[in-house]
Amino acid sequence: MKTIARFVCLLLIVILIATATGCGRKPAYSDININQPERRQPQADGEQPASGEAAQGQLQPGQQSANAQPSQSAPPQFRVPAFMDSVTGGVKDIPNFPEAREVNKQYGPQQGYDTAGLTLRTSAPIEKIIEFYDKALKSNGWTVVTQNKTSLNAEWNIKKGENDDGRVMVQKDPNSNLWYIVIARTQRQPEAKK
Repeated sequence: MKTIARFVCLLLIVILIATATGCGRKPAYSDININQPERRQPQADGEQPASGEAAQGQLQPGQQSANAQPSQSAPPQFRVPAFMDSVTGGVKDIPNFPEAREVNKQYGPQQGYDTAGLTLRTSAPIEKIIEFYDKALKSNGWTVVTQNKTSLNAEWNIKKGENDDGRVMVQKDPNSNLWYIVIARTQRQPEAKK
């Protein structure tokens, strides 16, 4: 019985010492500083490699591992479509309705086209919105391919040359009685030079 008690006491002491010294404790993710360079462990017996000598398994600047993978080419650089106005953030040739507030904007390349989509919101009457876009589309060189205008909504499908298309849609939100204007613009990307 005494040997079991001594064993339990000895085991508790070992556990207490291990806990107090942090034996086996791994840092939490919040303890890791990602901006700090990785520290290499010293070689066996606490020896550091001599200066100019590479430690086994460590690479020196400019040295490449024998089993290193070839670097992959970087993804294409994202660019803002040419038809976007860098000052206003809108589409250059399909202006935002002056009394509207922008609520959403998305743009970027998609399947060989530069695209943009803007959503605007206004409390102005639809007649005023229709009058504005009838004039703005014509004055910006757009050809109206199809249009639909009622007291409940309006839509213009537009084209400019062979590579530029657009659409303006106006619709009322029945819950808020506000008008939403959606402007969609696409432009075919130039062929890559070979």
